[in-house]
Amino acid sequence: MGDIPEALNLTFTESNRFGKAVSISLLGENSKELDKATTLLRAELANFTTLKDITDTNQKGRREINISLKPLAYSLGLTLQDIVGQIRQGFFGQEIQRIQRGRNELRVWVRYQPNDRSSLSNLEQLRIRTMSGAEYPFADLASYTIERGITQINHLTRRQEIKVEANQSDGKDDLGPILEEIELDVFPKILAQVKGVTAHFEGQSREKNKMQRSMLSSFGVALIAMFILIVLVFRSYAQAGMIFSLIPLGVLGAIWGHGIQGIQLNLLSAIGVLALSGIIVNDSIVFVDQTNRFLKAGQKVEDAVYNAGIARFRPILLTTLTTALGMAPLILETSRQAKFLIPMAAAVAYGLVFGTIVMLIILPSYFLAFNKIRLKFAHIYIDESATAESVEPAVKELTNILDAYNTETEDKNA
Repeated sequence: MGDIPEALNLTFTESNRFGKAVSISLLGENSKELDKATTLLRAELANFTTLKDITDTNQKGRREINISLKPLAYSLGLTLQDIVGQIRQGFFGQEIQRIQRGRNELRVWVRYQPNDRSSLSNLEQLRIRTMSGAEYPFADLASYTIERGITQINHLTRRQEIKVEANQSDGKDDLGPILEEIELDVFPKILAQVKGVTAHFEGQSREKNKMQRSMLSSFGVALIAMFILIVLVFRSYAQAGMIFSLIPLGVLGAIWGHGIQGIQLNLLSAIGVLALSGIIVNDSIVFVDQTNRFLKAGQKVEDAVYNAGIARFRPILLTTLTTALGMAPLILETSRQAKFLIPMAAAVAYGLVFGTIVMLIILPSYFLAFNKIRLKFAHIYIDESATAESVEPAVKELTNILDAYNTETEDKNA
């Protein structure tokens, strides 16, 4: 870029819809204390090798001339408004007349010539006129200083706010430990040196916490709804519990997938895990439903589980592979546009592959284990003559339907 004349700060950053990686809001009532806290915080963040492009919203505005009156001006009866008004008339100008020319209106302004108002040094040569008509040099009546004013004052929760932000030097670094170190080490050190200033995180951290709260509630509602539907279909809390117990295994696969790809967990990863849960549940439902069908057909429990694994192995495996391979181009994509979607795709693909492989091994074992538990419970509390097949919910449902049909038939015959 080269040198940019009069530039105070030049930064190149990436845009992110969730905000900067590190975004800290400093809140207070005293502007000087806020400025001091901002300076201290920027100095502390500069010591982090994992951060770069440190900026703040307390940017200075244009240069302003602050005029102070001398004793001679007060003795002559001049006020600050009188002197400032004459300076404005000379440098900016004053409208003295309007001339109507048909439909147009001409405005006549009077001010100093360009050479007389091109430099601040001309201000010292300005002659100020008093009420009596006498003229005095500006330098005898007033002095001035040049400072930069404030462009804008931001407020949050009715307090002044200055936001200090920074980007990560390497986007692959885990942001959590960085924010934790800032909160535990940097905040106490800075706030102890200023009065009436508080600090809290904004940007990605705030959006992450907000989305986490929203996802926890929505995820809970979705799981409850799915659990109720499975219970209504299979008429068994145990089978619904078996199916839902496989979700953590899929989540574990998603976490391992992030490690294999070398990417960190983020909000989109959580969205991918939410989608993954539904897919894992769907594959498990297919297996359990086929087992129940074989049981209703009169097969033994061990035969029904084995035949269900044989019958549904190919559909489950093909569904898993096609979904995972469909995510592969997105996972391997290196373009900037697709970069932020990779965590979600990795969560679904790796979690689905790992969860499906484990499901094909663990779910049949679950089914047989719960069958033995039901059988022992039935022998102790219900009927000693109960068989492994008779305690299964699918067989019970079929038996109840046949009993109801036989009873109705007998009633009609009678």
